Amino acid sequence: MTISKRDIQLLIGFAGILLVILTYFFFYTKLQEKTELLKADNQILAEEVGKLESLNLQKDIFLKKMEEYNVETKRIQAGYDVGYLTEDDIMYIVNMENTSTNQLTVPYLNMSGPSAVALPATTIVGEMGMLPVDNGVLLYQAPMNFGMEITYDGFKNMMNYIYATGGTKNVESVSLMFNTSTGQLSGTMVLNRYFISNTDRIYQPYEIPNMRIGTDNLFKTTDAAIN
Repeated sequence: MTISKRDIQLLIGFAGILLVILTYFFFYTKLQEKTELLKADNQILAEEVGKLESLNLQKDIFLKKMEEYNVETKRIQAGYDVGYLTEDDIMYIVNMENTSTNQLTVPYLNMSGPSAVALPATTIVGEMGMLPVDNGVLLYQAPMNFGMEITYDGFKNMMNYIYATGGTKNVESVSLMFNTSTGQLSGTMVLNRYFISNTDRIYQPYEIPNMRIGTDNLFKTTDAAIN
């Protein structure tokens, strides 16, 4: 079968047209998909830019609210002790027991040590958005479970003492019964003390009074001069 020169030219032309069509559909489709993706990205970026511009317009509002937040935070923090040692709990109970108006005797004290208290996330809210705030301050709870022998008037005085001695505390539970053998109230109390860390305040430990811890001359011997 002989193909004429004209047919060959037609076939070449048809192949060229087909190649153009395939190239068009392949590259144009890919380019169109990429263009749609770029349009979507640009839309997201435009929304972000609009949000940032809105926040920038509220910069002064946020700065003012941040200043108010810092002032309020320092006011709240001032009500908490900073830092913790086991000796603090012991001395707190000792001082409470030694206050005569409390008429209190503590036969035992159990301490489980401090545990972290989860705090809710804090945000400063403006007209067009919210600004998260994290000042790094950590809150801890130190529970004390102790027994007590106390008079009724002493118990009332002790409760006043607890809430008048500074720091943040709460009485979680109290159990008291009248002791017929002593004529006093006998029972237990769980008292939680709270303190914070990661602040610019300096930890002040409880003052522990000097105590005699022994003698260098256990057997009371004396040195005699030898002539």
